[in-house]
Amino acid sequence: MFRASLFLLAVLVAACAPATPTPLVTPTQPLPPTATPTANFRATEQVILSHVFGTLTAAAPTRVSPPPESPAATPRVTTAPARATVRPANTVPPPPSGPQPTADPYLPQIPKGKGGVVVANYVGGRDTTFTINGKAYIVPSNGKQLIILDPGVYTFSVQIIGVSGGAWSDSMAISADQYRTYNVTGNPNQ
Repeated sequence: MFRASLFLLAVLVAACAPATPTPLVTPTQPLPPTATPTANFRATEQVILSHVFGTLTAAAPTRVSPPPESPAATPRVTTAPARATVRPANTVPPPPSGPQPTADPYLPQIPKGKGGVVVANYVGGRDTTFTINGKAYIVPSNGKQLIILDPGVYTFSVQIIGVSGGAWSDSMAISADQYRTYNVTGNPNQ
């Protein structure tokens, strides 16, 4: 530590000394007699070391805030912290965002306490006769027909018009305030 501080001191003294040329001394010439030093190197070393250690151990500088701006200079944007909201239990939630499912086209057509069957004819190019509860309904090719009935169990018959062997019978239960779908794709018995 002492040697390092002496070296540092020597560097500082050399840096602060005036730039005067010194005569070259050759080994054959005797060295001039030394005079007593005029500077107290020990005191100078202590001053330098205390300055270095004082600088190293000084507290970190504090943050300096910028000067306040005039109100017209720049508008300030303030944001409030996010808060969770709790909706009262008796309120209706808002509708969901995004694509909404399409409304049921048949259920609103069924009167309260009644039921129904939607007959869908998927036989290409052929109409179908759907007979239920003693009444015949013609369902066009690739079309649909809603038939409203009282709740209960019904026997029905299907005839694909113009197709031999394109007739059959079956039964289904109809419930109140609901409808069933019956798809005609061909004779299920063949």
